[in-house]
Amino acid sequence: MPFDVISSARMLERDLPAVWEWFNYRREKLGSLQPNPAHETIASWQERFPEFALVTQNIDGLHQAAGSRNVIEMHGNIWRARCFDCHARYDVRDLKFDQGAPACADCGGHLRPDVVLFGEMLPAGAFESAAAAAQQCELCFVVGTSAVVYPAAALPEIARAAGAYVVEVNPEPTPLSEHCNEILTGKAGEILPSCQKPDREGGLLTRKTPLLTRGFLTTRFSMKTLYFDCFAGASGDMILGALVSAGVEPDALIEQLKSLNVSGWKIDFEAVDRSGISSTYAHVQTAHEHAHRHLGDILKIIYDSGLNDRVKDRAGRIFSRLAEAESRVHNQPVEKIHFHEVGAVDAIIDVCGAAVGFDLLGIEQFISSPLRVGFGMAQMAHGRFPIPPPAVAELLKGKPIYAGDLEGEFVIPPGPRL
Repeated sequence: MPFDVISSARMLERDLPAVWEWFNYRREKLGSLQPNPAHETIASWQERFPEFALVTQNIDGLHQAAGSRNVIEMHGNIWRARCFDCHARYDVRDLKFDQGAPACADCGGHLRPDVVLFGEMLPAGAFESAAAAAQQCELCFVVGTSAVVYPAAALPEIARAAGAYVVEVNPEPTPLSEHCNEILTGKAGEILPSCQKPDREGGLLTRKTPLLTRGFLTTRFSMKTLYFDCFAGASGDMILGALVSAGVEPDALIEQLKSLNVSGWKIDFEAVDRSGISSTYAHVQTAHEHAHRHLGDILKIIYDSGLNDRVKDRAGRIFSRLAEAESRVHNQPVEKIHFHEVGAVDAIIDVCGAAVGFDLLGIEQFISSPLRVGFGMAQMAHGRFPIPPPAVAELLKGKPIYAGDLEGEFVIPPGPRL
């Protein structure tokens, strides 16, 4: 039987003894496992810091076996059972399975594995407790997660929004990686123990991460953060206007953009009123052109310019990511992708202008609300496509989005990548 069927909520009703048989088998396989050095290190941190919270999606109970207390278990625990009727909880090692499914000693009702099955909600209060801890923390370690399963994947985002310093520990990159303050690549069992070694022993936190000192939290971390509230979507000119409203001097931004080897463009920044709220409208005007540029053409424009290296790097990464998305959509190598709308001069000015603005403001980290993408159909260079179009959908894969109640395209490249 497929894993997602035997581990589903509907199987509790169809064949509870079969569910218990499956979970008993899983416990047999887990029974010989012992906490590794990562579990033990995390347990030691609980003794070291008076304010410490441990949130886990694992159901194996190894954190508790290592000595961790008050663990917030997002998906339950395979070593516990719960009564359907009175919700009493039991250690399964104390139960008898001679009738297939054990009974509750308090009310006589059936017991079930105390884990979150496919098709079930998280335990009451689990996410709320985890979110409260994330909102209050100063340092957030994200260890060994795919960072794609929501709502748990939102916890690092909540921590970052509250000003925490976020460190990812993982063998390979995840969708969270580019948003973290530090990335420690490798096995948690090797990295976490080395984090607490003193300098002379080559501890990672003192040797490789300059903002994390031997005392772990010797100071409160403060970073200049730019928050995007995307209730009306996102586009390049919207972001340029917002940056000017946030304090970027238009003349300073335009002066830097003049070092790009492109002509026939002009930016006007206009103070406008939107529903009684003062805002800035950025209008990028360009001469009509027929050029369809490849990624290499755009990167040459950027790297041959007089922009500083930070701006060049950010703008180059933005266009590279756009090309990767187009590559997957069209099943073509990145170097063969030619841009239509996002290769035009106005898009180059949008991206490079935003990168200049971020640099002028000294932004160190970026946080975004869920993006409103709209719905309906949009006319593109290759024809009519549903909203969001394929390349935008690729860029937003794994990110929180919503359609909203108005038809139309609200997220327009390069907006989502910016």
